[in-house]
Amino acid sequence: MRIKSNKVKIDEAVEHILWCVQWQADGHIPIRVMRKDDQGALVPLVTQWFNNRDPKLKRKLKSFLSQHAKGEMTVLYSPVAFSKKEAKAKYALSSQIAFVDADGAKLAPGMPEPTRTINSSKANQHWFWLLSEAAEPAALQRINRALTRLAKGDKGGHSPAKLFRLPGFMNTKYEPPIRVRLYEDTGEVLETSDLLKLADQTLETDLQSVTIDDDVVSKARTIKPNSVWEKYRKKLNVDIRKRIKQKTVFGQIQLGSGPSSITYPGDDRSDIIWAIGCELRRGGATPAEVLALLFSTVFWKSRDADGKAEDPERLIQRVFDADFEPERCEPSDTADLEVKQPASLLNAIDPSLWDGQPVPVRQWIIKDWIPLLKTTILYGDGGTGKTLLVLMLAVACALGIDFLGKKVAQGRVYAFLGENDDDDTHITLNDVCAHYDVGLGDLRGKARIASRAGFDNVLMHFMNGKGIHTELFDALVQDVVAFDADLIIIETAADLFGGNENIRSEVRQFVARCCEQLAVEANAAVVLCAHPSVAGVKSGDGSSGSTAWNNSARSRLYLHRVIDAQGHELDPDHRVLSRKKSNFARSGDAINIYWQSGVFITSRDARRIEARSKADATILAEVHDAFDKGRPWSPHHQSGHRYLINWMVSHLNTSKHAAKKQLGRLLTDGRLVEVEYDTHNHKRGLCTHEQATNLSRNNGDK
Repeated sequence: MRIKSNKVKIDEAVEHILWCVQWQADGHIPIRVMRKDDQGALVPLVTQWFNNRDPKLKRKLKSFLSQHAKGEMTVLYSPVAFSKKEAKAKYALSSQIAFVDADGAKLAPGMPEPTRTINSSKANQHWFWLLSEAAEPAALQRINRALTRLAKGDKGGHSPAKLFRLPGFMNTKYEPPIRVRLYEDTGEVLETSDLLKLADQTLETDLQSVTIDDDVVSKARTIKPNSVWEKYRKKLNVDIRKRIKQKTVFGQIQLGSGPSSITYPGDDRSDIIWAIGCELRRGGATPAEVLALLFSTVFWKSRDADGKAEDPERLIQRVFDADFEPERCEPSDTADLEVKQPASLLNAIDPSLWDGQPVPVRQWIIKDWIPLLKTTILYGDGGTGKTLLVLMLAVACALGIDFLGKKVAQGRVYAFLGENDDDDTHITLNDVCAHYDVGLGDLRGKARIASRAGFDNVLMHFMNGKGIHTELFDALVQDVVAFDADLIIIETAADLFGGNENIRSEVRQFVARCCEQLAVEANAAVVLCAHPSVAGVKSGDGSSGSTAWNNSARSRLYLHRVIDAQGHELDPDHRVLSRKKSNFARSGDAINIYWQSGVFITSRDARRIEARSKADATILAEVHDAFDKGRPWSPHHQSGHRYLINWMVSHLNTSKHAAKKQLGRLLTDGRLVEVEYDTHNHKRGLCTHEQATNLSRNNGDK
């Protein structure tokens, strides 16, 4: 039957509430008024509570509902009363009304006809059964769950705290809105005992209802989200894992106007939160664990920031009350949450929606060289300096310093070094930090390095052609995710890959399910170091093994020596870093670099080092001369005219910040020393290392 009327009918609304009230225990009933915000999501305006035994209840209901009798309003109610003014399952009271949110459902064979049917739209209904005796909330929920399962209704709709759309008011989910209305009232009364038997027969294989602790929210706040992630990560499907790690909520896109307009709704935060909660429950997580991880997602934080945060106790009760199917747990279309059609976690869209929209900017660690969320393979023959190069990259990324003249996105770095021990790494990092004019202490909290020389470093081995992750891989994923790395460096492929490098399928599995999985799970870039084959070195291509290595990586770099036609190395300090492949940039670019003082430098670096050396020599000469004349400079600003920084700024044409950094380096290196040159008057000043040695010797002779 076509519903033609679009006018609110207050009398119909009041009649239905009073019908429910006569079968409720004494308590409080809620009426919630909601309307759509600018994004089309339902947001609550007011929730009014009524005493269901108030003699003036009918008049008060009519007065309140009349104030909100507008077509754009959505009004919700509960068929059950509550002991407190909170619509939570734990406060629900006994009732003689069982119910099913029967969106698109049909009566199953052997299922009793509903006493009262409400049409909430053209295809969806709410079914109510009048019971001969009142059922306690737990028993009522068993009946509701059994009826829901038989009818294949809304799995989240059997909670005693369920709120329904009120007959007489509009269902604003549709355009134009459709009035919710009473369709049929048979007056039939069902034996409570018969429905309980039906529930027992239907739910023999169902999970037992989970009791939610009163302090579930406070418990969740004490749980580290990452511990929940690591505990259940492998039990979650890949789409849910991506959602949990997603860092941005994708918004609505609307193209055109009027009837021809097209709208991509973007991320439905409420639906995604629901889906994550269901999937965690399916994986075995407790209510507190589910909430702990939900609180950490961008979807929860975004709703919270907008003032639309879910009620955590209510949400978790609904998640654990929902009819459970191991293979699927979809977002609920219940009226007391955002009322939208469940969003596909695949986010498949019509590409025409992008027409006229801003094009996303590709993210890089180094533009054109190392893309974010992808795998870059760095090839280099043994002894060319791959590990040194990636450690220079690690420090540059951690501190936001240029790398070989290239701008680097700053972020946390995790390096898994299969060919270094701790001493090797310490020595190299010390040289690298000195080159960048920083200290090892500057890396605190910004870098983490696992030096693994001498250990079994296989991340994936193979059995009958199928790749199997090792425990080490699982530990690595846990570590990089916990550290929140933006750049992950792993070396070398020969140590990490437990398959045959010439078998295409094994190579592709390793790159996709180890390297790419690391990138996706950590939301980071991955750089994999590898050795080229003899043929790859001779050809100058720098590749190795199956072509799947080259084809699977999004970017491939090659660090190599410069060899003449006769096979002789022209300069043992000269290297070339070339971009052999890039899916997102031109291939063939190269950077000439040179080994000097334990690091690689570019020609530009060499000029900078030369200029710094000249400045150092000038400072040392000035300090030496001033000390010999008995007017030594001071490193402290309180010394006034003797403050060396002021002299450096005026004579070296540098900034005060740069001067302080340069002076700090000279003091740290021991090339400048602060000494007490006048012991009688306790005067201190700066001198060179040589002068300090002579002063100490002279004082010793005395």
